[in-house]
Amino acid sequence: MLSSIFVGIVLACIFTRAQVFPNFPAGDVQTAGKPCHIAWSGDKNSTTAWKDMSIQFMTGDNLNMVHLTTVTAGRDGTVDGSFDWICPEVTPNAAIYFYQFRSPHTSIYEWTTRFPIVSSSGQITSPPNSTQPDGKPIPWGTGALANPSIALPAPVFTTATLITSTVPRKPPTSSATPTNIAPEVASGCTSFFTQTSLFCNQITEFFNITIENFEAWNGGASVCNIFQKGLTPGLAYCVAGPTTITADTTTNTITITISPSPVSTPTNVASGVVLGCTRFFTRTTELCVEIDAKYNISVAEFESWNGGAGVCNILESGKAYCIAG
Repeated sequence: MLSSIFVGIVLACIFTRAQVFPNFPAGDVQTAGKPCHIAWSGDKNSTTAWKDMSIQFMTGDNLNMVHLTTVTAGRDGTVDGSFDWICPEVTPNAAIYFYQFRSPHTSIYEWTTRFPIVSSSGQITSPPNSTQPDGKPIPWGTGALANPSIALPAPVFTTATLITSTVPRKPPTSSATPTNIAPEVASGCTSFFTQTSLFCNQITEFFNITIENFEAWNGGASVCNIFQKGLTPGLAYCVAGPTTITADTTTNTITITISPSPVSTPTNVASGVVLGCTRFFTRTTELCVEIDAKYNISVAEFESWNGGAGVCNILESGKAYCIAG
């Protein structure tokens, strides 16, 4: 459901903008130290606006919200989904906590209603304040993590409005490898484009290529995500990828295949890692959200390459995980 915290604001815009709808928890009691469930209904109006959604654990009043930690990032908010995490110990144990949903591709924010987190010993108290600073009868308070050292910072990005490019399409042509090539561009690229201030959809339309190919040639799905990495002005990106061309004289057909270079599987590979991984990372103490941000991939990608949705709760130190499928 829509958050009752901001229902008046949201209803005014509900029919004119792309939205994700947080629907759990809806005031439900959560318990510290146990799995806490978050669920949402996907945005039905856009396939891109909520594609790289982050979820923050918040507290505070309606006008002065306080970030406590980032729960997850890189979630696909264009479809119905859910995420489970272990609720932290907090103080006080009152109904003063909520989740905030954000995406780098839209200026819209969404929230759940406030909910309490009961301590592992069963303690719960009433919210310290019965009305908001503006007088609205919505109980609230400002809580804190019992262990602030576990907090992950809030996502930082400049909100971008989705743009439909009006520039003419132009097929790419072969070129020499420039000296300002961006990191993680695929080897064997046959044409490059130096970024100024364009969005991925403008570049791909101009060069008549797909977003999927552009991402594959330039380091993965998050190259277009300004929250995780984004395009860097002044660097050259691949707009015509490495190709293998084979001819069949019996059928007079030509097949063009675009594929990444294989790599050797390390001896310390974690169980559940998919076959055919093209890049590995050996974990020390990093959390999934930190690994995903560092290597510009989504949580969903990391999970699919490394054993499924529960892998982020059982990461092992010293084990190699796949970061490019």
